[in-house]
Amino acid sequence: ILLSIVLAYIIASRISKSILSLTHGAHKLTEGKLDHRVTAIPRDETEELSEAFNKMASTMRKLIVGLSAERDKLSAILETMADGIIVIGPDGFTSMINHSSESLLDVDAKDAIGRSLSEVIRDHELAALASRALSSRTFQQAEIDFRRQNRLISAIATPLNDTSGEGVLLTLHDLTEVRRLNTT
Repeated sequence: ILLSIVLAYIIASRISKSILSLTHGAHKLTEGKLDHRVTAIPRDETEELSEAFNKMASTMRKLIVGLSAERDKLSAILETMADGIIVIGPDGFTSMINHSSESLLDVDAKDAIGRSLSEVIRDHELAALASRALSSRTFQQAEIDFRRQNRLISAIATPLNDTSGEGVLLTLHDLTEVRRLNTT
């Protein structure tokens, strides 16, 4: 009986260490430490679980690194585009605005993010275009004369359906120079 108790204690202790190691590893992953790996105790009942955990951590790291690289590429593209880009969430609030939109509409992205489009641009035609695209879930297009900025802008509102919900992508193209050339 004493031998059984000692053997049970040793086995329980090894399993407990393995589970604590896995728990510690899970906490490290939640802290963003994606390079952390757990050490499997050979011939332990949790060895297979430890190996699966480490594979999962490696896969997560690869996915996150890949997604971050894609996000960085898209950000660079959006920021260097000549056309203005504005993303409006399902709540009608601006969630992204690129530099071209800032210039075209004479707004500051820091002031625009988290505010309604109509508050940001103070133009009912563009706000109505985005609202129609959001409510109808159909592509909308219009040429809008921004008299305050003395600009003619072609606006395209494209409904979005992503993991965060529905929204609208506004693409703005400045036609001011084209109009000027056509009138001279």
